Amino acid sequence: MKDIKITGVVVLYNPDKEVIENINSYRQQFAKLYIVDNSTEDNTAYLKSIILNNVEYIPLKFNYGIAYALNLACKRAIEDGYQYIITLDQDSSFETNIVAVYQNYMENNDITDIAALSPQYRTDRTTIKDTQSEKEVFLTMQSGTLFMLQKYSLIGDFNENLFLDVVDWEYFYRIRKHNLKIVRCNKAILNHQPAITKKVSIGRFTLKYGIASPVRYYYQVRNLYWMVRHYKSVYMLWVMLIKFLKVILLFDHKKKYLEFCFRGIRDAKNERLGAFMECDNN
Repeated sequence: MKDIKITGVVVLYNPDKEVIENINSYRQQFAKLYIVDNSTEDNTAYLKSIILNNVEYIPLKFNYGIAYALNLACKRAIEDGYQYIITLDQDSSFETNIVAVYQNYMENNDITDIAALSPQYRTDRTTIKDTQSEKEVFLTMQSGTLFMLQKYSLIGDFNENLFLDVVDWEYFYRIRKHNLKIVRCNKAILNHQPAITKKVSIGRFTLKYGIASPVRYYYQVRNLYWMVRHYKSVYMLWVMLIKFLKVILLFDHKKKYLEFCFRGIRDAKNERLGAFMECDNN
């Protein structure tokens, strides 16, 4: 049997009590867990109940973005001698023992051409049917995904210029460009809340959809359009158009959302990336 030790990283931003509960759902399953905190405050005192034994807390005292935090943790894990890392958002928790599922898969399968293992996601907008099989997928989310650090060294860093949304999809595109695979292990189930869910009834049909802040839509549209330009991705264009349709058909404050979306497109065209700036940059 292979000696497979898996480390993890959870990226924080202004954590609350629920975040502590989420971390406690998986903290003890890792050989080591890095907590990288993008908050402007050092939260050592607030997190003292979970900064124990195998947990290393890294306060950045500034929001450098999700990609920066992931890269920092991946490189720290490599320095500490680990070969595998599971990345997590602070709003995620384990429904099943994802670490054990991934360990079992790697012990019993050839992983030579695999760069990442992904879970299924249980949200209030999804239904899980298959909890047994494995399937190769083209895209997934980074939260709950295991990255093989030897392949990370080959593929390169997460793109820090994107700062927030679409960081994972851009990385998965590069995985495919290196002729490597992403495999979803359906026994691994992550509880995840990527956005606030709203409902609208159309006759007997109920539509559930996610809604986030205008700034998040700025990042999403900007980075999706950047992907369209740099990867010639028809899929990213389709996702971007769906977001516009959601805003137009379902959102309140449509004008504000559309202003942020169109600004995102302008910034992507002009390669103005990084953190959102309040000042107008027409």
